[in-house]
Amino acid sequence: MRVRVGGHVGPVVRAEGDLLGNAVNLAARVTDLAAGGEQMVTAAVRDAAGSPPGCVFGDVAPVEIRGFQDPVGVCSVVRG
Repeated sequence: MRVRVGGHVGPVVRAEGDLLGNAVNLAARVTDLAAGGEQMVTAAVRDAAGSPPGCVFGDVAPVEIRGFQDPVGVCSVVRG
């Protein structure tokens, strides 16, 4: 099974066992961009992560994402 993963960092709201907010919505949209077996994250995740060992980020590309007015920087995650 090839799982796709997407991520973003930002504030969330907890309500009745659910996580809500723009950060959650954006992470879901980024997941939709990933192909099976691919990991995609926003530029905010890449910037927050720095240079973790064994992890390389692809180039950031601006992507139009439904529900967000401005393009969002997105990149792939490659295990080094």
